[in-house]
Amino acid sequence: TYVVGAVENPSTRANSFTASFDLLLRNQNSAPADRFSFNFGNLTGTFPRDGEAGLWSSGQTGSMLSLVWDFYDNAPTPDYVGVQLFKNGSLVSGSNVTNPLPIAPDLFGSFTRINLRYDEEVNGGTFTFNTGGTVGSDNLISGGTSLLAINNLGVNFAAGDKFAFSAGVGDESMDMFIDNVSIKSVPEPSAASLVILGAGALLALKRRRGAV
Repeated sequence: TYVVGAVENPSTRANSFTASFDLLLRNQNSAPADRFSFNFGNLTGTFPRDGEAGLWSSGQTGSMLSLVWDFYDNAPTPDYVGVQLFKNGSLVSGSNVTNPLPIAPDLFGSFTRINLRYDEEVNGGTFTFNTGGTVGSDNLISGGTSLLAINNLGVNFAAGDKFAFSAGVGDESMDMFIDNVSIKSVPEPSAASLVILGAGALLALKRRRGAV
């Protein structure tokens, strides 16, 4: 788990944000497993940790959105391999995205640009997920491939909510490379703040299933 942090003024509530980062996942021996997530909301409890629904902790207060890449089918229990959006630990209806990234055995692929945007003031709260696009000076995503657009989320973020990445593996190993991270949030009142990770981050996870 890597906690990026809150908006510039932690006493101010964010009502929208745009996040962009380059993501590379690979495993030299077999298909990568198990999952990777981007989270924003009320981070409570002990870290590091990881779960099927991102960083939401059962019974906690506040709000959280988690976009989770799941690469492992936990058979025989029905599962979904792809990307899912969770609100407060619950799957958002209609948010399943099948195979948005080329995850395969012996993957040595290139970085994929990920763009995410949440806007509280559009269509009851809209979350969009894009690959390969760019974010303009107006904080809008253009170009690339739009993979998800969910409306009426009704999320009410609070002052002090934070951004975080998290990941976990099972029987397999997975290397996760994150680079060129840019997160721009718009607090109330609308004075933009900017959080940037200049250096790349590497999560090399080698655990047995059941350890996360």
